[in-house]
Amino acid sequence: MIGKGFNKDRFFKLLSALQKSIRRRLTERAMIIGVELFKMSPAVLWSRLRVISNEDVESPLGIICVEALHNQDLDIRKDPKKQGDRMRLAMVAIKILSEDCTKDRRGDMMLHILQQAEEDSQVAREILESFGKLDDFKAHELGDHAGKGMNWEHFLSEGSKCENEVPESRAFRELWSKVLRKGQSNIEKYTDADILV
Repeated sequence: MIGKGFNKDRFFKLLSALQKSIRRRLTERAMIIGVELFKMSPAVLWSRLRVISNEDVESPLGIICVEALHNQDLDIRKDPKKQGDRMRLAMVAIKILSEDCTKDRRGDMMLHILQQAEEDSQVAREILESFGKLDDFKAHELGDHAGKGMNWEHFLSEGSKCENEVPESRAFRELWSKVLRKGQSNIEKYTDADILV
């Protein structure tokens, strides 16, 4: 626990080393560091694992697993017989983040680019414009919420199109398309308040 004789510099180095070890898939090193951090402050260790799940992993697997394991830790934290189990939960979270999750830092990096653009960085603004001007809306980006009225043909062909879509979803879009085409006369009566897509 953090208390008398606490070395703040070492503590922050351990936090940094944990994150860098997980990024590089140095699982055993990350676990050793994790145990040391757990002894100092379980709450801070779990807080750092949450940060890692959002900054470095950015996948539901990492985020959900860290939250679930942390909740288990909270359930048993007052039981003196379960302290070893608490540490094991943290080790499992570290292993999942280090080995089972693909790393993806795009969300974190995009946030920094956006912040730099707000601070008047020309380079950051040029990077953002390379993805398209903010108010230069493409046809596939507009739907019935954009004031153009309901256009189901456009929605089915462009607005509901997904990349990396499971085959079952595509099959259901075709079924939905048949239903909409058959009942076309009833569709116009719905408004944005009735159908949120």
